[in-house]
Amino acid sequence: MKNSKVNVIGEEPAEAQVDLIYDYYDIDFEDYKSVSAAQNEAADILKVSYAKLKKAVMRGQIEAAMEGGDLFITVHLTGRYDGIPEKKMVLKPYSGNAAVEMEKIKGEGKASSKMFALFGLLSGLGAAKIQGFYGPDLKVVEVLNSVFLL
Repeated sequence: MKNSKVNVIGEEPAEAQVDLIYDYYDIDFEDYKSVSAAQNEAADILKVSYAKLKKAVMRGQIEAAMEGGDLFITVHLTGRYDGIPEKKMVLKPYSGNAAVEMEKIKGEGKASSKMFALFGLLSGLGAAKIQGFYGPDLKVVEVLNSVFLL
């Protein structure tokens, strides 16, 4: 799928893909849909994350698919990066190895470092490659990162 500001898939199929991601990682969005931000900060974070993921899916920036019982997320990149000729990044499922890798990064203000390490590991591209992302590609990584923080 080509990334653009024009929607390439409809709202319902996009919601189905976001629901697939949330279901796979056992994030119960339904419990929060009718809760106001004033009642629960987590509800607001979930709503914003859901909306941004849906928008990225509708634009063709993200695809989610099950393979052999595991969820794989494909990010279609807009930028040109050395070593990524197909302009896409495929993320393997989040694992204990990824959690351990993130724990190795100590200290406050290390959220970006942890994000780059996580996506470097899940994609097999390495943290340095992800750190070089810019514009819409970096924004997609940031919104996907919010899923793993929930």
